[in-house]
Amino acid sequence: MLDVSGLPSFYRGLFKIWNCFRKRNKGCGTLHWLLEEPLIHGGRLDISGVTAPALSRALISSRVVTLQELVNITGTDLSRAEDLATRLGLTSLRVVNQLLRRWRTVLTSKERVQLMDYRITETNPAEEGSFPQLDIAPDLDRSEGLLLECWGVREMDFGSVSGKLLYRACVKVLNKKKLSGRVDTPWRSVLGFNDDVKPEWTHCINHR
Repeated sequence: MLDVSGLPSFYRGLFKIWNCFRKRNKGCGTLHWLLEEPLIHGGRLDISGVTAPALSRALISSRVVTLQELVNITGTDLSRAEDLATRLGLTSLRVVNQLLRRWRTVLTSKERVQLMDYRITETNPAEEGSFPQLDIAPDLDRSEGLLLECWGVREMDFGSVSGKLLYRACVKVLNKKKLSGRVDTPWRSVLGFNDDVKPEWTHCINHR
């Protein structure tokens, strides 16, 4: 869990809202953005959750926090365990080889092919294409009910979603305990609407 206690209140609030959503990274379409993938703080290549907790601290202190920095040390096939062990100050090659194997497993076959085109002498490949697509969805944590139905916001492209939809999703997540199991209107039972019918004035007129 990222410690944000030392940040200003605005940024603490920003992280709180960010935690209202489930995130799904659809991968990188270009070499530039692939090399920018972070190795820490919950990124797609962050494997600290399945390894020693001290891994993130070792990566940060050694300034190995992106895939590009890792590739510059271990090669495009992520195989030079001795070099990485020296950089991180680790003595066990077995542990370092396990780390590299996990990173290779997380990368898709397409991404591994992209890495083979990278020349380590380059400072950074030219930026091409848009930022990798990131899909987000309201994290309702198994809460359900008519007032928690997210019409049109089940899954959103973070790069194009409107502020209105984001606000609507945040309100539902932040109030999910109060809204869980509640009906949206008492007229639903009076008029016999099914749960999949959204009440409108036309329904009331039709039941006159």
